[in-house]
Amino acid sequence: MAKLQLEVRVSKSPELAAHGVLQAIRAVGAGDKAGAMRGYREALAMRFVHPTSWSNLAALAIGLQDHAAARQHAMRALQLDARHVDAWVNLGVASWHAGQRRDAAQAMDQALQHAPGVEAAALNYAGMLRVVERLPQAHEVLTRAVQANPRQWRLHRALAENARLLERHDIARRHVLATLKAMPLPRAAMQSPAATKPGQEDAGEAVADTLLATADALQRAGLPFHLIGGTLLALYRDGALFPHDKDIDLGMPHDVDRGAVEAALADGFVPMVRPDSQQAADSREWVMGFTHQATGIGVDLMFVQARGDRIRFQLGWPDHLACEVPAYGLEALTWRGRDWSVPSPPERYLSALYGPDWNGEVHGRGFDRRYFDTQVSNPSRTPDSLPRAVTLALLRLVEALRNGNLEKADALALQVLAREDLTEVRRLRARLAAAGSA
Repeated sequence: MAKLQLEVRVSKSPELAAHGVLQAIRAVGAGDKAGAMRGYREALAMRFVHPTSWSNLAALAIGLQDHAAARQHAMRALQLDARHVDAWVNLGVASWHAGQRRDAAQAMDQALQHAPGVEAAALNYAGMLRVVERLPQAHEVLTRAVQANPRQWRLHRALAENARLLERHDIARRHVLATLKAMPLPRAAMQSPAATKPGQEDAGEAVADTLLATADALQRAGLPFHLIGGTLLALYRDGALFPHDKDIDLGMPHDVDRGAVEAALADGFVPMVRPDSQQAADSREWVMGFTHQATGIGVDLMFVQARGDRIRFQLGWPDHLACEVPAYGLEALTWRGRDWSVPSPPERYLSALYGPDWNGEVHGRGFDRRYFDTQVSNPSRTPDSLPRAVTLALLRLVEALRNGNLEKADALALQVLAREDLTEVRRLRARLAAAGSA
């Protein structure tokens, strides 16, 4: 799991002597650690009397990774004002980084008791609860915060993401749409993905190393597999793996022994989901995910099931997105001196999964093909899972907006609207168009 990103709270203190703390905090944000340290040392020599000054000093100490001192500063603020919300938030952040998780959670809870809709406290507390796998409690925290502060889009977004993980998809949909309605457009200029980014060549080798290592492990165990998804698309169309890929995609017969798969990948791979978790149990009928330890690249093993003239495969927790493609046999594709099993004919499979323009031909989709979203635009997506695919695409749309990639956001909006007519998405496109012409 990625490191938990926690937010501090900073406010303007009425003490003139404390203004240097704010300047030092800005220096931390600008990467000027030396300047921040000078400001911090000067602040330590001051005799502050206002709780906000001490709370800001705690935020500065957190930025300088002096978490023990940050705790002391925050507690000094709370001695002066036991209801100081910023101090409770900063105490919680400092405590978490100091390894005192229970104190951290209690501090965030105190902040929310005094101000139920404070974004930083709710987002921090929910994040802490998610780390310790207490998703229902995180849901309650975010629900109360949204009720107290319904106009804050970041709270709606966090609640939507948490609801998705709980498989409460109706709630996720409602709050991601509320996010789009309340979220301001970023000021960043429209972006386009670069054709080649520094280091992509090495990244491509990491993906190749992962595919070769996985193939070797499965072949040693005598387990059959074939290339599918983006891995097949890259090798069949381009003759090389996508350097930006974060995982590889392999299909396996639905009746393959799951324990044998685990044993085959026991050395050099780790499961993406804890094997004894309910999420793993709910998913393993259709998919098992691993991470190749040497490269950090994921391995998605999809267990494909023949159903008459169709073949079904499905993602696991939390979306359980399924698709059914025309039944296929297998043929060989040669790459790096090896014969790899692939669906036969590959063109029919790829067209079923990615549409008629899988090979790069223009078919008038109306958006840049580089932003094709497989989950929502997959022509073979099953009707029962399509609403969840749309919700997932909406969350990705929000992420594109957060990153300032308006071109990608518009492409995702178009793909969503091709599946479901949503007023919030149409209004977003109008705002994007207005921003583009401004």
